[in-house]
Amino acid sequence: MAPSIMKNYRVYILTSVAYLGSLLFGYDTGVMGSVLALDSFKKDFGLPIGKSGFADSKNAQVSSNVVSLLTAGCFFGAILAAALNDRLGRRYALMIFAMIFLVGAAVQVGAHHQIGTIYGGRVIAGFGIGGMSSITPVFVSENAPPKYRGRIAGMFQLFLVTGSTFAYWLDYGVSLHIPEGTSQWRIPVAIQLVPGGLMLIGLFFLKESPRWLMTKGRREEALHALAYIRHETEANAEVQHEIAEIQAAIEEENMLTEGLTWKECLEKSNRYRFFLAFVIMFWQQFSGTNSIGY
Repeated sequence: MAPSIMKNYRVYILTSVAYLGSLLFGYDTGVMGSVLALDSFKKDFGLPIGKSGFADSKNAQVSSNVVSLLTAGCFFGAILAAALNDRLGRRYALMIFAMIFLVGAAVQVGAHHQIGTIYGGRVIAGFGIGGMSSITPVFVSENAPPKYRGRIAGMFQLFLVTGSTFAYWLDYGVSLHIPEGTSQWRIPVAIQLVPGGLMLIGLFFLKESPRWLMTKGRREEALHALAYIRHETEANAEVQHEIAEIQAAIEEENMLTEGLTWKECLEKSNRYRFFLAFVIMFWQQFSGTNSIGY
């Protein structure tokens, strides 16, 4: 185990940087639920305090808006990610979405007295998170060695749960040890700027996905990037074999998808697979799991 980790340490560094986007998703999911319950937050934004029917109704409405607007931002961010991911590459697309997220987080931190500012920040941050969550699994999988790809790709969920768990405990600690006031809710909201900033900085030091470079006909750059991430020379037999496999896979994919459109998803040969994948994801969301997270 130790020799493989040392040999592939650059893969694990890349994974840690890229999956900060997953950690942010988890953190943003967990942090606002407790923040909204703080009396300091309610006072700053003119929300009712107490357990009356009006207070419960108003606060439930605000909580619903905060959650749904983040999700709405994620929806549109994920759609745009598909285009940027192929056009600009995994790395540059992640940089763009990381910057968008930081803008959204900063808007939330700077909000005061206007709940609409929180709403706007949540939409912007969600846009960034949606894009990052779509791209990071692809970026990591394309850089991971085939032998360890499943393990490394599975770390996406580990980072997500770590982020949400950290947010819950941070909110709990803040409610106990920070005096009631603006700082009490602003600190947990501001903390997300740290991993977001580290992710953006770290992306400047990573290489682009070798597979994406190969799809653009940039073989020399792809070979250099693959040799770097494998911690080997470009002439290494394993590196040469892997780059040849990538090229063969791309050529086969291009041959099989030439002239195809979205309507092929609904043809008889693909209809069952498409429907099965859709239904699984549909019922996963309708299980109510997000109500626990938020």
